Amino acid sequence: MITKAVLYPRPVNRTARVPGVEWHDVRARALELYDRSREHDEVRNEAWVVGALFALPVLLGCAVDPVDLMNRSCPCSHGWRCVDQVCVPDTSTAECGGGGAYDVRDFAAGWRTENALHWTWETGPDVDGRDLTHLTVVLGEDATEVERCACALGAGGTCDENDALRVIDETVNPELAYDTRSNLTDGPEPVRSTVTSGLRHDTVYAATLLAFDTRDAVSRTEMAFNRTGRRAERSVSVFDRGRVDRGYSIPTCAELDERGYSYTVRCPPPTAERGGCKVDEDPCPAGSEWPGSRSDDWLCETDEHPAHAPVCWVTMRWQELDLSLDTIPAGAFADAYLEFVMTMDGQPSNYGVVYLVLTDAEGTATTWGLRGELALRSGEMATVYQVPLRALTLEDGTAMEWSDLEGARLYRVSVGGIFAHGQTVRFEAIRIRF
Repeated sequence: MITKAVLYPRPVNRTARVPGVEWHDVRARALELYDRSREHDEVRNEAWVVGALFALPVLLGCAVDPVDLMNRSCPCSHGWRCVDQVCVPDTSTAECGGGGAYDVRDFAAGWRTENALHWTWETGPDVDGRDLTHLTVVLGEDATEVERCACALGAGGTCDENDALRVIDETVNPELAYDTRSNLTDGPEPVRSTVTSGLRHDTVYAATLLAFDTRDAVSRTEMAFNRTGRRAERSVSVFDRGRVDRGYSIPTCAELDERGYSYTVRCPPPTAERGGCKVDEDPCPAGSEWPGSRSDDWLCETDEHPAHAPVCWVTMRWQELDLSLDTIPAGAFADAYLEFVMTMDGQPSNYGVVYLVLTDAEGTATTWGLRGELALRSGEMATVYQVPLRALTLEDGTAMEWSDLEGARLYRVSVGGIFAHGQTVRFEAIRIRF
């Protein structure tokens, strides 16, 4: 005769639940198995009952942690979408913010580098730039935290930043204070992009844009996602602080020391005021003439013209570099970028340009540039700027490709912006990294 075992399972936490399994379903199944074992007095049935009863406390006494799908490889589950071959939350239906007079929409990921992401957006058809007070980008590694922070800011509250969550407004990116910007020579251009810097490499970021208007209302875009590039392993150096291997700089009066190049801006007067004599003498004594109409001739003028402009456009250049770019392999071009480290006092420039001039074997020069999508920040801390080579274009908009580097040599690097008279600008390093 086989004696039935009486089992006393340990107490279980009945508040814990396995998704899709109810307590009464498991209990009913266990009782059914027990009744069947009474009808069939066989060892195999008793073993079945013992196994089922032992499994019961295990099944009910442990809860399964939620599966973290963030950054899992695509394809993605419902409620997630695929970005750069990894899964991120789909927040396209999130509701928080909206209804502001300055309507922002179509927020999207642009180019990327190792530590920077470019973002673009559009505005509604009837937007009046005078309604805008400032724009703010909320950026983070956790889409839920980005959503929470954006909602708090949109409601007039605050948001605590950390290493994985950032709030970027006009105090960080100066162009976010404006609807348009100008390079002083052409007409105003709309501000429809910004660059977020200082990010972790090879990381997916969620971001959203908020527009605060003069009526104390807020418009907000849907969330967008972008991923920073891989970590660069090699570089072609133009100069690094006090080390310069070749070429020369313009302005030629820029000072070079162990911290790099520094230049104090000298703004010329209006064109009609240029030339003439510094002293009221006729004929003008030798060496007392003001420079002529060319702006470059004023870059190193030590005497201050009484009619000098308060701000002016200045392009810093390093040329006759003759650096080979053949070391950049085809597989690394997608993540290759120009990097420069810059500091300046005084006011920021919400309009900046970057140009590379390449020469081929015959000496023919080709100019590639990024115009207007780069703002230059001011402050005591140096700022690292990164611009992907594939974001540089010809004047007709043709983007650079790896084949454009084959056999090419770097002749010139230029960085330009709008600066105040007497402002000091310092460049610590310029390099191409890949």
